[in-house]
Amino acid sequence: MKRTITVTWLASILLLSSFTGCLVPKDVFIQGFVDCLVQMNAEALNEMESRLEVIDRNLYTTEEKLLKLEQIVTPALEWIEHQKVELLSTYKYGSWYRRVTPEGLARLKNEQYEVIALEVSLYNIGTPQEELRPVLHIFDVEAQAPCEWEMTKSELMCRKAALEQEREAILDAARFSTSTLSNAIQYSGGWKVSRVSNDIYSISGYGLGMAGELTKGTWTYYQTSRQALPTDQQSEMLRKIIAGESPGTGYQTTQRD
Repeated sequence: MKRTITVTWLASILLLSSFTGCLVPKDVFIQGFVDCLVQMNAEALNEMESRLEVIDRNLYTTEEKLLKLEQIVTPALEWIEHQKVELLSTYKYGSWYRRVTPEGLARLKNEQYEVIALEVSLYNIGTPQEELRPVLHIFDVEAQAPCEWEMTKSELMCRKAALEQEREAILDAARFSTSTLSNAIQYSGGWKVSRVSNDIYSISGYGLGMAGELTKGTWTYYQTSRQALPTDQQSEMLRKIIAGESPGTGYQTTQRD
């Protein structure tokens, strides 16, 4: 079954964010400033959701290839083990081998991979030099090229692990950004607003900065263009978190022109 993209909770966060206006004072400057922060977070969540969709598609493709590889490798390995046991129980000395005929190989294939050679050799049976030499050759139908199945499996598993790690990093960044914004807004009643010039205002107070935890910070709010820019290190760290760029998340959202 195709993996269902799990982004429903992102949509619920966006819906919740649209109502943050009721959590802040009636002051038009504070309200407009909070709207800027909410919009910043909403854009980051949209970007994260798009990235999650790409990752989930790639993850589904990788898992499907792993499954199809195992569908032909598992019975092939079982055949090798079974033939080893049979050869050892049948012959007490000498060197012997068995191989699967083309008719048998035709049953070890799917739309992604097929077994093109399968045999097992036992050398020097009954001696200290007894040795098993299996042969299992796989052909990648999609790539139209032979492949070494153990290496292919290892590469697919590494890719799957990397995609899952990236996916979890994005989800962590989204959860952290929205929870941090929600906590910051709770302190909006104590924020101070001072006019810098014309429609430019300085907004400062606790909850507008981040230094391991919420702290004081100062932002510049441009009322006409509805922009909010951090003006110190603490407020810049908070901005990064709200925008999903917090250190350690492995994810960054960049605004394009």
